[in-house]
Amino acid sequence: MVGRPRRADGGFRRKTFRHQRLGPVTVDSQRLGVETGPGQFVVAYSAEPGSAPEAALRSLAETALTG
Repeated sequence: MVGRPRRADGGFRRKTFRHQRLGPVTVDSQRLGVETGPGQFVVAYSAEPGSAPEAALRSLAETALTG
């Protein structure tokens, strides 16, 4: 990444995605702006360790890696 990230929206937000295989998955998100890229953002999603949403995120990550 070029430049330093900065918090763009004042903190975390909770978001629910509806996945066709996993159903609803609620995660926390944080949007970070890139100082050298006006209007560009990186969004990080996270879930509480050991929670059902974390298991869903892990499942999606494994599927992405293995196809």
